[in-house]
Amino acid sequence: MSAPGSSPRRTFFRTFLIVGLITLALVVYGALNVGRFLTKEDSIQKADAIAVLAGTRLDRPLEAVDLYQAGYAPSIVLTHETPERALGVAAGAASRCRSKRMKPATS
Repeated sequence: MSAPGSSPRRTFFRTFLIVGLITLALVVYGALNVGRFLTKEDSIQKADAIAVLAGTRLDRPLEAVDLYQAGYAPSIVLTHETPERALGVAAGAASRCRSKRMKPATS
């Protein structure tokens, strides 16, 4: 016999609600922490060039200068976005690349 006030239907819905809330909590936790599983940080090594990709972060070029001044690479390559139809430029010419050879600062 079941306890007074609890029917098999009510028990099913209560169990379903608990399982649903636990699943929701796991999904939220996974969505908030997925970056920890998808990224890996390697140690900095010397390279032939430092590439700075175009974007909205203004600190990228400054970080590149810090790496350059520390002697990690002899040159910095900058990319920038261009509007697709600016000044007669054909559509599809989405980006251009410029590089400037510099010598590392000596301290």
